Amino acid sequence: MQRADRIASLQAERAAAEVAIAAAQELDQLRKDQRRIQKALRQIDDLRNKSNHNADQRMKIEREPSLCAELAATTARLEHILKPPQVEKEAQISEPSGENEEAYQDEPSANEEDLEEEMSQEQVPFEKEEEEGLMKEDHFEAAFLSVVEEYFPRSGRKAKEPVLANEIFGLTARRAGCAVKETKWKKAAKFLEHLDIVETRDRGNGVMLVVSIDWSRAPAFERIEAPPEDNDDDSKLPKPKKKGGRVVVALRRIRNKNCTFVDNLDSWGFSEHDLRDIATNFRSRFSASASVGPRKGTEDNKAGKVFLSIMVQGKYAPQIAHTLKSRMGISDIVVQAPKGMLTKNDRSANVF
Repeated sequence: MQRADRIASLQAERAAAEVAIAAAQELDQLRKDQRRIQKALRQIDDLRNKSNHNADQRMKIEREPSLCAELAATTARLEHILKPPQVEKEAQISEPSGENEEAYQDEPSANEEDLEEEMSQEQVPFEKEEEEGLMKEDHFEAAFLSVVEEYFPRSGRKAKEPVLANEIFGLTARRAGCAVKETKWKKAAKFLEHLDIVETRDRGNGVMLVVSIDWSRAPAFERIEAPPEDNDDDSKLPKPKKKGGRVVVALRRIRNKNCTFVDNLDSWGFSEHDLRDIATNFRSRFSASASVGPRKGTEDNKAGKVFLSIMVQGKYAPQIAHTLKSRMGISDIVVQAPKGMLTKNDRSANVF
């Protein structure tokens, strides 16, 4: 009888653990909903201070009563979950009698051992992974705030001009040791929505600018300093094996996206494996997609030789040219871009 009670107790503990996990997920979602609604209400307050609203803005203002009701319901649910449970008096359990004491202390049955082992395998790794994930995300958040504090100081002095979001996330990835896609947010927009202190502006063609930071609502964080310039990533960059022809770093529009192409590196003795190592470094350095593929227009050459290019998504021509010259020792480089495509902000992006 005692063994059956122990098995039932273990099963109850397992069910309680599953309920706790579901409650934690619900709590996280409720907090996200609360921040989202509060942000929408702040935007409506800002709109009320302006005149000449367009149709979308009027529709947004009309949603205020429903948003207030949704916020009240979300807050009430949060308070209900966070309310400490009432402690009930535990019933006094009598000590087992002498004749049952020996039976109670018997070795656990096979069913009990299997159930305990299964619970330890399922719950402990989950808790460990969850803790490691939270540590990584807290570290990434601290790295991001450390970077933006250098551009937008707490003193209230604004940056001279808006900063490219790609530039900030590239520097953040170097400090945090991971890119935003390796966190639970996966995308920069989701991370900024979670933080809810960053004012951004869309410059068009998918380019996002950071305009200002509301430090009054920023969470506390421990500052993370920038890594030294001569980091391990640069030591992995291959060096040229011979002097080759002119390397062309060109900006092009591919399927309505800005891309930077690096051509003619193979003339400097770089193999396909070397080019993939360089692309990996660019991917980490610029926090952007980078790949190696056949150079356009050379696929059907008579000699049957394969010419390869590196493609980086984004406008990073000056930065890539700087890296090739200063860190890899390639002396003959030319940057090509259509007129007006490479702006002053693009040239000054500090992601070297």
